Amino acid sequence: MGRLVIDGENVYELDEECLQEKHKEELKQKRLQHTKTTDQPDSNRQKRRF
Repeated sequence: MGRLVIDGENVYELDEECLQEKHKEELKQKRLQHTKTTDQPDSNRQKRRF
């Protein structure tokens, strides 16, 4: 059973399983975006010469 939200005269039931899945997908997208930005080489770093 989900949570009930009362908004004035309206009552809504939230599907908690759906909310959890949505939250997991959002976290997955954030991780993908973070890895894309951190995997790119930093152009401000100095190159080492051996």
